[in-house]
Amino acid sequence: MSAATYPVATIAKLLMLTERRVQQLTKEGVLPKAERGRYELAPVVQGYIRYLRDRSVGADASDGEGNHKARLIKARADIAEYEAARMAGDQAPVEEIEKTWTDMVSRFRQRSLAVAPKAAPLVAVETTTEACHEIIETFIHEALAELASTSVESDPATNAGDEGGDDDGGSTAEAEDIGVGGQI
Repeated sequence: MSAATYPVATIAKLLMLTERRVQQLTKEGVLPKAERGRYELAPVVQGYIRYLRDRSVGADASDGEGNHKARLIKARADIAEYEAARMAGDQAPVEEIEKTWTDMVSRFRQRSLAVAPKAAPLVAVETTTEACHEIIETFIHEALAELASTSVESDPATNAGDEGGDDDGGSTAEAEDIGVGGQI
């Protein structure tokens, strides 16, 4: 008993393709044809599934035209996604992040260098290392608390004319007024 065959229109409808695309896939050897204009259902569906699977797996490994298109489409989608996240404030430009880190390190440097001049007079009169340690540790914790409470925001108005400063003695008020970041 021979298997039932179906016309190209039925196969096209089943695979959600145009009749012309079914004919192209047949010519490429993807879809087996039983006789002129007629197809067996199971081999056609299996051939089409194999074709789709190979195409999706092979897209990553091949350097064919389809792969270039897929990479281009993915790159455009990634750019659009990045721009949307940037506009929503979820991501920032590299320059802004770099400036933020530079300003934060500068503040840390200022606060760290300010500990010694503040602690030295108090440590000089102490006789025990524990007392000296406690004084120095108190000033360090104070400096770290100041740094932790300093907000780092991207505000172009705050940044106007501000270079972040390299003043070794910097005051708390100065550090809190330093704007970080660039325009989005």
